[in-house]
Amino acid sequence: KITNPNGQSAKLDSAFEVTQTSSTTPYLWIAAQTLGPPSQRYLYKIKLTDTTVVQEWKTSDVTADGVQGIAFDGTNFWLCASGTARSLFKIDVSDTSLVTLATVPLPSISGGTLRGIVWQEGYLWLAVSTTGKIYQINPSNGALLDTINSPGIEPRGICFVNGILHC
Repeated sequence: KITNPNGQSAKLDSAFEVTQTSSTTPYLWIAAQTLGPPSQRYLYKIKLTDTTVVQEWKTSDVTADGVQGIAFDGTNFWLCASGTARSLFKIDVSDTSLVTLATVPLPSISGGTLRGIVWQEGYLWLAVSTTGKIYQINPSNGALLDTINSPGIEPRGICFVNGILHC
């Protein structure tokens, strides 16, 4: 069961597994959206050791559209948003408000909802639902470098483990 700081909660058995890490950044980052207005959509920084919400930011500081995924490139975070934005946003989280460092529009990807993103070896990978595709993207200009079929038409979260893409 996940409970947000505002008291809303959701429950799903075996939805995910939390494992011990030896990461030097002991935080879980979650982009959460609601069915309400953009002012109720947040990015959370959560301490892994005790699940304390360390900091939260309104994602409406970056986009009015729902943020569907978050990735870390080793220095900065990236958010993907569907709706009218259909863009990737490189953000700075060092202040109380999110600061957009770069906006990368994705006009070449038509249809579907931009869902999960992950950073791997200098590139962003993006899962797009209803298209059944995962795209490799140049983060500096949004150029599509590669397209692969996902295991189904509704890919959501993606990650790399030991160089292998998982969806």
